[in-house]
Amino acid sequence: MRRVGTEVFDLGVAPLLRVVHVRLGGRVDGLIVVLHHAVADAISTDIFMRELTIAYDARLNGTAPTWPALDVQYADFTAWQENSRPSIRTWNTAGSARRSVHNGSHPWPTARPAAQPARRSTGT
Repeated sequence: MRRVGTEVFDLGVAPLLRVVHVRLGGRVDGLIVVLHHAVADAISTDIFMRELTIAYDARLNGTAPTWPALDVQYADFTAWQENSRPSIRTWNTAGSARRSVHNGSHPWPTARPAAQPARRSTGT
């Protein structure tokens, strides 16, 4: 069981999700779910686990889970995203205006601090 949670994900190879069924003894079973943070944040993980529990409970009762209709479909979201994103022309125009106002110099600092050495956990 420990290996499932500590095995490193290869971001170039799907899936970035691991689900393992384990027998804990007698009639006790468990499900280990490991998600890479690139595919799920805390909010989506909470939704995933809640819906997995609903589906599991329904199947235990011999039924299919019933899901409420979604107010917004993914296609609606992508259409909204496309319509709200500034066009390349808008960005280029804004960039030209900004460069002319500042005569090619930026009003914000561009110096970056030197790279810090990686810190290792001490395990405490």
